[in-house]
Amino acid sequence: QVSPAESLRLSDGQFTVAAWVEPWMNNEGIFGFLGYQTSNGRYYPSLWVLKTGPYAQEVRGGFSDTSGAWNQLQTEGISNYAWNHVVLTFDGTTLRLYTNGNEQGSTVAYAGRKPITDALQIDVGRVGSSYIRGEIADVAVYRRALKADEVRALYNWGNTEWKEATLAASGPGVTVT
Repeated sequence: QVSPAESLRLSDGQFTVAAWVEPWMNNEGIFGFLGYQTSNGRYYPSLWVLKTGPYAQEVRGGFSDTSGAWNQLQTEGISNYAWNHVVLTFDGTTLRLYTNGNEQGSTVAYAGRKPITDALQIDVGRVGSSYIRGEIADVAVYRRALKADEVRALYNWGNTEWKEATLAASGPGVTVT
């Protein structure tokens, strides 16, 4: 859980929520992995994985607006037992859902709506009573909507293959390969 913080207040009506997720799902259902459900059932911008069959998996992203209405977008395209980068953005007009650096869907149906401002915390690994089995990394929340090239850059940065290095010596002139 990310503790309550004023920096999580999305009062300008724009946001980006992003995370790497590796779902381990054997059963069908809906599994929240980033977000928050308030005691009155409203949602901070949140992300879920839906497993609807042996191979079918979808991602859902959404938020409750200040009137309490639910605003969501759902798309196919993530893999079980593999790392996936999932991003939900809203610029006040267009809600967009990205997986692995690519926009998978968008809608202007929620133009002018603002996300709730009373939820100032985020749960990682669950949304409300919906938990995910798997791993989650590099969670990020922005108080603005990232542009498509920024989402791709975030994906490319996190998709780098890291290699372990050992220094045989230290000091000026030492290089790591």
